[in-house]
Amino acid sequence: LVGGHSPMALRRAARADGWIGVNYELPEAFEHLAALAAARRDAKTEHRPFDAAIALNSEPDRDACKRLEEAGATILFNPPLGFPEPATTSLDAKLDELARFAERLID
Repeated sequence: LVGGHSPMALRRAARADGWIGVNYELPEAFEHLAALAAARRDAKTEHRPFDAAIALNSEPDRDACKRLEEAGATILFNPPLGFPEPATTSLDAKLDELARFAERLID
């Protein structure tokens, strides 16, 4: 995966097997995914297998996840946002939050 969101980074990613982008607000994520799709069309690589991994600054809802997938995202990596202090949160509390996270976002 090639990271970055500058035009040059997206052109580089378009020629690789995938892209990774982190710390975006949802509207920014859609802009970068659209620019990435254009870069892949320009590079004539849109037919090849490709992963687009993205992390957002806030938890998306199901509709946002669906729209991200439609825009080309194949991997969404965001921690469940209910862990106030990951280093001190108990394993049981983490597992409970993961279950709630899955209920909210996974069909």
